[in-house]
Amino acid sequence: MRTRNWLLLLAALLLALFGVSRLLAATVTFTWDYTYKAPPCSATVTANCIEGFELRNANGSVITTFPNPPTAALNATVTDISGEVIVGPPFGLTRFDLFTKGRDNAGAAIYSATPASISLVVTPDRPANLRGVVRD
Repeated sequence: MRTRNWLLLLAALLLALFGVSRLLAATVTFTWDYTYKAPPCSATVTANCIEGFELRNANGSVITTFPNPPTAALNATVTDISGEVIVGPPFGLTRFDLFTKGRDNAGAAIYSATPASISLVVTPDRPANLRGVVRD
């Protein structure tokens, strides 16, 4: 009984700290390639540059931003750029749009006209630390 009460308290604490959606969420890793036709933004390059990438959901809400990889350089094609996010619920078929985020000649944010898009079936994350005991 004491163990059960402790587990209920722990579950309530986790729900309070992370919320139901965070506990049910899935981890999604995105990978893409990009050719830098403008230099990556930096402390010294703040205009006409590429700042990174912005991931949005189908409604256009920003999920997260990804910085340029360390190998980004003018005229370089960088392959296997990746980023990871936690998504869901809701679960099911979900579209994700990845935009290139840059800075125009005045240093204002500007985005690629069209995104790279992918639709994935988002499911709950798998259980962890599964154990079993065989008894006679």
